[in-house]
Amino acid sequence: MRLILVRHGHTDDLKYNIAQGHRMTPLNRRGKIQAGKVGRALAKIKIDVIYSSDLTRAVETMQAIAKYHPTVMIQLDPALREKGHGMYEGRPFQVLERARMRHKQHGYRWRPRRGESFHDLFTRTKQWYRVFHRQHARGTIVVVSHGGFIRFLLTHIFHGPRYKVVPEYKHDNTGISVVEFRAGRPKLIKLNDTKHLHA
Repeated sequence: MRLILVRHGHTDDLKYNIAQGHRMTPLNRRGKIQAGKVGRALAKIKIDVIYSSDLTRAVETMQAIAKYHPTVMIQLDPALREKGHGMYEGRPFQVLERARMRHKQHGYRWRPRRGESFHDLFTRTKQWYRVFHRQHARGTIVVVSHGGFIRFLLTHIFHGPRYKVVPEYKHDNTGISVVEFRAGRPKLIKLNDTKHLHA
């Protein structure tokens, strides 16, 4: 089985350093160009299923990929969302970071009001992957998601079920990572590949 992970394209919230979380933020002009390029980069690959977060920025990125694969099955899944920032969504990211520092004694279990902790996101990622891996033993699967989810998914696949921060798994907008499973063992083929953005 081959798993292709794609982060959504750029948004104005990113441009202006606004905490997005579960906001239904659309792609901006730059993000739409990025989405078009990642769609073309994956156009000739035989894809069996496309999973996508149901947040607008991910859906619009997924649609740019899916237009080259008109018969492929598409599944929108809220479990693929970014970490929910709760009361801080729509506010400057620095405000969220200051709040996180005020509660640093709680570490990765600090949860903003109406939001999620890093532990919550990691748990959600593990639960999604457990079901996904049972359902897909073969084929090529594309997952369009968010930077936090993708980072935690790669962490879980390659480092196990205990929470751990792996900075190398940071994903740029429309960055592509590819994991192949051979005899049940994962191998990282690509990590945050952005060559398509410079083509």
